[in-house]
Amino acid sequence: MRVLTSGRFAARAAEEIKRRDEWQNVKHWRVWQHNDDEGDQSTQVICMELGEGYSIGTLNYYWEGYKDLNKCWTDAPSQQ
Repeated sequence: MRVLTSGRFAARAAEEIKRRDEWQNVKHWRVWQHNDDEGDQSTQVICMELGEGYSIGTLNYYWEGYKDLNKCWTDAPSQQ
């Protein structure tokens, strides 16, 4: 499963993950975060709120050198 990062919703996202019955067996999550302090902080909040028993990873290495995925898509040179 994936979570799109917005700093103010990080704790709420973790609460929702734990609350939903259909997600009780999902223990591996990937966070789409900005390449900035807010993205890092949001990921840390999600990790702390979920606690042990969950595997949290990020995917921002795909757009390394850009603040976010949208900027990468619009500004990155074509990969032909």
